[in-house]
Amino acid sequence: MSIVIPLLFDTGRKLGLWVAFDERAWLLGGAGVHRFTVGMRIDSRNTLPVGTSVALGGTAWLVTSTSRDYLGRWTTEKPFAVYAEPFSSNLVLEMRDDQLALIEQRRAAADGSVRLDLEFAATLTGGLPADEPSPPRRGRRNNALASTAGGWPVAHGTHTLTYTASQWAELLAGLTAHTSLAVVMPVPLLDPSAHEVAKLLRDAVKLITDGQPAKAVVDARRAIEVADTVFGDLQANNAAMKAITDIAPNDRTQDQRFALLRHALFSLASPPAHGDAKANQFVWSREAAVAVISSVAALAAVRSDASSATKQP
Repeated sequence: MSIVIPLLFDTGRKLGLWVAFDERAWLLGGAGVHRFTVGMRIDSRNTLPVGTSVALGGTAWLVTSTSRDYLGRWTTEKPFAVYAEPFSSNLVLEMRDDQLALIEQRRAAADGSVRLDLEFAATLTGGLPADEPSPPRRGRRNNALASTAGGWPVAHGTHTLTYTASQWAELLAGLTAHTSLAVVMPVPLLDPSAHEVAKLLRDAVKLITDGQPAKAVVDARRAIEVADTVFGDLQANNAAMKAITDIAPNDRTQDQRFALLRHALFSLASPPAHGDAKANQFVWSREAAVAVISSVAALAAVRSDASSATKQP
């Protein structure tokens, strides 16, 4: 049975909304930003005239026993007006990839469930009862301010939505679009050449967003070349690679294996910049471009850490 949340307006009269959440919830996937939607049932219990317009929204927080993380502002799917009978609406909250990643981190450290604390703010924005004083008129330019800064009746409340591990896993399985991969790459703050590596990778991500994965891979290739200048050459030429591959796999050092990775990434990222027959056979999808860019970023981060360590006294 759903818990009913009363939202009573600050008018001195018993005017309010009673909100209950049902079991309908969706997580609709997008390109890096996803839409979390929960069904609501709303009833004014005949305390408000039919047609009274209401702005309903608030903030959402991810809560565990040791943390409280801000997720953003939620609102209803569209503005609504009060009906004579109980009616339905949807709560909508946008979640980015990094927020979903944070939720997964918190779930992994706990019991796998997800707890969302919701703070409510409901404002009557029109169609007030006849004997209810209207807010003061402040001129057209200040109407928006009047509806939020005072005058319009406001109600506040809180509620917690809890999803078990299996329920949340089912929501994640319902994502209908690919999510992107956020990679954080530390670079030396005072090294402008190192900043150029990060800039090229950021530009590559933007090109993917713009639907140009092949051009994104070109920027990733340029990032490898700049990283060689900044962090030092990994000796990844063809002759060096042949020498490493002649070594038994179990006997290769970490540096030799990173050199192999650098060689493979540069080889993979080179075709879009060439016009040979083999290059023309490559198909650069969004997923393939993301694989190259994220791998280049991760390798650059490793090389940045190693470079900083060798420079320390």
